Amino acid sequence: MSEEQKHDLPENKESDQAPSSAQESSPAGNGSSLVLHIPEGVRYNCQGCGRCCSGWSVGMSQEDYDRIKHVDWQSLHPALQGRELFMHREAEYKAGLAGHPHYTKPREDGSCPFLIDKLCFIHGYLGEDQKPVTCRLFPYSFVETPSGVYTGVVYNSMAAAKNQGNLLTDQVQALEEALELTKKYARALNKTEAAMEVKDAPKELDGAKVAQQDQTPFQTVDLTLGLTVPWAEFLEVDKKLMDLVLNRTDLSIFQILPAGSEILQKAIKLKRAGQPLSELQNFDPIVPPDSDMTPGSTEEMTLRSMFYRFFLYPLIRVDEKGLWQMQRRNILNPANLFTVVRSFTRYSFSAVNTILFKTGTIPNAGRINLEAAGKKKFEPLTPELEAYFRRWLYLRLFAKTYFGPAAAGFGVVSGYNCLMASIICVMLYAKASAILRKENKLNIEDIYEAYWRLDRELLTMGQNSKQENVAYNFAFATPRLFHKVLFELEQSLKA
Repeated sequence: MSEEQKHDLPENKESDQAPSSAQESSPAGNGSSLVLHIPEGVRYNCQGCGRCCSGWSVGMSQEDYDRIKHVDWQSLHPALQGRELFMHREAEYKAGLAGHPHYTKPREDGSCPFLIDKLCFIHGYLGEDQKPVTCRLFPYSFVETPSGVYTGVVYNSMAAAKNQGNLLTDQVQALEEALELTKKYARALNKTEAAMEVKDAPKELDGAKVAQQDQTPFQTVDLTLGLTVPWAEFLEVDKKLMDLVLNRTDLSIFQILPAGSEILQKAIKLKRAGQPLSELQNFDPIVPPDSDMTPGSTEEMTLRSMFYRFFLYPLIRVDEKGLWQMQRRNILNPANLFTVVRSFTRYSFSAVNTILFKTGTIPNAGRINLEAAGKKKFEPLTPELEAYFRRWLYLRLFAKTYFGPAAAGFGVVSGYNCLMASIICVMLYAKASAILRKENKLNIEDIYEAYWRLDRELLTMGQNSKQENVAYNFAFATPRLFHKVLFELEQSLKA
């Protein structure tokens, strides 16, 4: 990390507003009153490494496909000759069972068929503005709220993971254009019979129509299961969390994370007692550890489940390309039975090994023991690594991508616990990788790799079934879920 990047964390602030950089004008110049909020100290420009162009099928709208399909791609490069480039899911898309009507068909190694010499061939031949919109918008996130649109980037781009490129705050026009493209793309994907159906139409009461509610997302926020607050009250919680991450430079990441959890617990108590959440601003969230900080079996198994979900499950999913975008009506087809059974067996075997027996094989490293990795003594985190973890936490909190529609419908407490699990899992990944190299300090390159893999899974969790996401939300709603595991990890990283 360069000296410039080391100082990219947002400056400490003492204002009474949640820290942000915002443009007060219309984001897209179309008369909208929405403000575009941009995180400070966050950099991104594509570095052309090609890492993000593998491991999934790229979804395309009908407009995307119509724009690209007419080119005789197979005649333009040997790598494209004789290759099926697209998969079509129009029927499932119209029925609401697929996110897009068309997809790219990955190569055997999982890479995009148009990725040649680490560069996009569509981009090179037709121009950047002709690529699928999904690719043009990646890795940006835009979350609309009553306070405006919050911008972020996901670390499944290695350039984003390494914080490379220009500051987002210096790319306002490009972000405004990306936001407008996001809106147009969302409208394009909704042009199906299923999506156009009028649902929950206003009912008539005594001859008068009930007024429709404001359609802006996040009018209310689920703090935790069964406890909802208006957006304005959530901002009191958000302000306290952001103040913790930005201004408490006296705390390590191991102290910041549980302190954030204490803020959420205090918010729940205030709300249930009928007291204003503004009282959070005078609350000191630092709590000394209990006398017994030994992690319980439920806590450990939940964490190992997430480690499996982030780092081991994806290896099988990517490897089982026979299931990629398989139409649901074909899952039980006898011709696909072997592929389905084999995949289920592999998933089950690896999950049991990781969750119950604490072992697994991580990418680019080898077989590990999670319990041994967690307890093995390591050198303390360097200032560079402390700043890195703090920046990722700041970005997730700022961008509002850890709860609500952008996070599989998680409540705030569940989403925050997922963030805690994410940071712990990244540290375990980096520790395990270092152990296999016979080292005893965390390596920033391992952290980059871990976040590149983890953010992809966080990004795709919204594609899980509703039942699966409800289960995750319930499992993560436990107060102070990972405090003891975090404390144990902290002890292993002390001199």
